[in-house]
Amino acid sequence: MDQVGLLEMKSMPQCTGGHMVLGRRFNSLQFRWTLRRVFNHNNNDGSLDMVFNATVQVITQQGINVLNKKSEAVKPFLWRVGGLDSHSSLSLYFDTSNATRNGAINDDFNVV
Repeated sequence: MDQVGLLEMKSMPQCTGGHMVLGRRFNSLQFRWTLRRVFNHNNNDGSLDMVFNATVQVITQQGINVLNKKSEAVKPFLWRVGGLDSHSSLSLYFDTSNATRNGAINDDFNVV
């Protein structure tokens, strides 16, 4: 992996949701099987088991904020995700300290 510079580029697919495939030839069995796995499709409707250019939107009630967002003035909170597949996961952390003090959160707090 060192000799062609892939080690230095390892963060590119990790940060973008992309893939890195290394093979000696494009017609090698290992390269072809790897590409088949990347482009798996749904047997029911034939669609790919991945999505591209997804948007994640979080709408919160007053007093609840998303932690570490860039601007206090931006609501609803929107993020663009370059690619997702069946093994992708996202996490959001909420700051409920203001809402708890103001009584906005009770025992019936629900997540949809």
